[in-house]
Amino acid sequence: MELHCGDTILDLPVTDESYRLRSLMSDHNITFKFSSAEYIDVPVGAWVEFQGLVYTLKKPSNFKRQGLRIFEYTLILDSPQGDLALYKC
Repeated sequence: MELHCGDTILDLPVTDESYRLRSLMSDHNITFKFSSAEYIDVPVGAWVEFQGLVYTLKKPSNFKRQGLRIFEYTLILDSPQGDLALYKC
């Protein structure tokens, strides 16, 4: 999966545990899970296009270090509907 971070494009080795959550009256996001042998800095605002929609990273990435050379990442990217959580009516 290609993740766009400003001018750079990261090609992430996404695992089978990744999924897209899309339900009525609830969240609409993509959860990416992957691991890497080196640290990857994924900035807030990074985005990916999936099935015609752009999903954006709104919160910092969650990563765990497993040993000396394994970093496990969990990225939750929100759809444009996720911006509505910022407002109250």
